[in-house]
Amino acid sequence: MSGESSVRELRATGLQGVSLGETEIALVDVEALVFNLAATPEVENHGAVLTRASEVRDADAQRMLVLVDETAFLDTMQGDSSLAGRIEERRETWRAFVRRYGLEPCLVNLSALVQGSQPDDDLVRRVRSASRQVAMR
Repeated sequence: MSGESSVRELRATGLQGVSLGETEIALVDVEALVFNLAATPEVENHGAVLTRASEVRDADAQRMLVLVDETAFLDTMQGDSSLAGRIEERRETWRAFVRRYGLEPCLVNLSALVQGSQPDDDLVRRVRSASRQVAMR
């Protein structure tokens, strides 16, 4: 991924009737970046994307959501409870990294979301909190 076009390819616009828990959203104006928890965050790669996304974000964009997908990393750990510390260490590494760019990450296991099902209340709360961060800066 490089440059403005790569960042814009990640953007979803004009979503109508999206349900987020109890709230029905008529029009969503959230720019989302998705990263992989299995990757080690790097300034020259992930940091460059975060920086560039902020630079090219449309003037009317209200929020940016940084999702960190845990799927691949959790699959690698194969449910081994003795590795819980390693999983939390990686999560904290990503949290600290994204926060250095003035954003709040939302860590989520995207494979656990079943199409057509309602997300749990904790996920809804975390998405709302993370996507609000840019608007309040």
